[in-house]
Amino acid sequence: VWHRHWWVLLRRLFWSTVLNLGLLVVFVLWPVAGAIVPIDPGLEAGGLLLILLLWGLSFLWIWYEYEDWKNDYWIVTDTHIIDVDALPLISEDRRQARLEDIQDVRAEVPGFFDRLISKGNVFAETAGKAQNFELREVMNPQSIQNEIFNRRARARALAQQSQSAAKEADYAEIAEQAAQLVMERIGWVPPADQ
Repeated sequence: VWHRHWWVLLRRLFWSTVLNLGLLVVFVLWPVAGAIVPIDPGLEAGGLLLILLLWGLSFLWIWYEYEDWKNDYWIVTDTHIIDVDALPLISEDRRQARLEDIQDVRAEVPGFFDRLISKGNVFAETAGKAQNFELREVMNPQSIQNEIFNRRARARALAQQSQSAAKEADYAEIAEQAAQLVMERIGWVPPADQ
């Protein structure tokens, strides 16, 4: 299971955290400002309530951004690649493709800073009507690419083994039917088991 890089989370939380801390500073300094500049007591209390309300909403914004980051992930099983993209409390979009259908996987690290923090993208191209998968801004894209390649190779080997076993079973059944047909034509009846 892979999530977006932690840098993406920090980037998404930046403005909500700045707003949260700014409102905290205003809340703490509001009474001090009231002592320096005379403010109507009703206005001072209303202002404090408004700041507290906005501060609480900024916590909701922080929670939403974290949940949105956490709910977007990719799973690679022994047989499938699954992309889950969900918005908190709203919707979830889940796509999947069989690993055998993956034609090519490539990793991309766009810039110098991305190399420093090991952040990049992985693109998995599928065969047929299935959509391609884009794992954007993930940690260690080369290791994800290698993991998908390894699991795809195992999935293809298992599929080939099961196809070979099915063919062998078909050949054995055909041989048995042919032998039975020949025996019926020549009139030979096997002895009854006693």
